[in-house]
Amino acid sequence: MQASPISPIALNHYICPQNVKFVDFVGLAQKHGYKAIGISLRTLQELSAREIAAIVNAHGMQISSINSAGFFVEDGLLSSKHNDDNHTLLAAAIELNQGKLNIIPGNAGLSTCLASTRQRALIATREFVAKANDAGIKTVLEPFFPTGSTIKNCVNSIGQALEWLEEIPGLELNIDLLHTWWDPDLNLLTAGGYPLGLFQVCGISINHQNGMPSRTGLQGINFELAGFIYKLRMVYPDIYTEVELFAEQLSANEPNAIIEQSSKLLNREAYTK
Repeated sequence: MQASPISPIALNHYICPQNVKFVDFVGLAQKHGYKAIGISLRTLQELSAREIAAIVNAHGMQISSINSAGFFVEDGLLSSKHNDDNHTLLAAAIELNQGKLNIIPGNAGLSTCLASTRQRALIATREFVAKANDAGIKTVLEPFFPTGSTIKNCVNSIGQALEWLEEIPGLELNIDLLHTWWDPDLNLLTAGGYPLGLFQVCGISINHQNGMPSRTGLQGINFELAGFIYKLRMVYPDIYTEVELFAEQLSANEPNAIIEQSSKLLNREAYTK
């Protein structure tokens, strides 16, 4: 019997230590069965989009995501920097012609009314996505854990993100498990029919003193979330399930072990049956 299709796995470059070359990172990802690579501004600071594409293509892989545009509502020098970054990311997405351009709308901080910030960010996101649409680039919107509303992102739930998608043609949803594990609407997505464009996964550890979640390897994930990962991958087989952790949040020996373990876990029975 032919196996049912399931979302292929990808690996984000964020987990790569600074002293490891991109070509070696891609080779390691290929060795462990990943089908695509998520890239970031850091990747584009190391290599041109053309060089990135050449390395990824040489390994028979694809680009799953380009991270992250947005941060539209900051002021002053920070705003100017983000405008430059957004131009760089969009230009790279156009040259690569593959992968989903991730959008984090940003926030102006506690000194500004959150409702006003969200309205400004919505307008700016709509304008940016229109530019991407004109260039043939697919975009995804990433909602953040609610504490992010005062730091990086004023879109803080799946429901709010879906409302934005209704107002912004062409924009799809990015579900990052770190930011959405708590959301009561999470399991609704397994019914299918939602505009899901990317699924980013990791294990989750909760700080019991302040309640903040942090990323860990998938080996520590509970059965409920493991089951959710499987269901979502089955319902949306045409998008990438991308492992996302950050090297600076890990010890020196962890990245390689997590890369290998995550591939094994995402391909074993608990996650694929």
